[in-house]
Amino acid sequence: MADQRGDPSVASVGTVETHLPALDRIGLLDYDERSNAVHYWGHATVEKWAEHADAVTQESES
Repeated sequence: MADQRGDPSVASVGTVETHLPALDRIGLLDYDERSNAVHYWGHATVEKWAEHADAVTQESES
């Protein structure tokens, strides 16, 4: 069997079949499996972590 790490199609399948439904279940986003539509309405904790990640990235680039 070929090594499939790094294959975008494998990552896409994992995202659609596993991660999006899980994120929908915990209320982080809305995912409609029939249409594959994803809606992110904002989440304070995610926004805080995104700001932190951005600050760390900018700091490391200086």
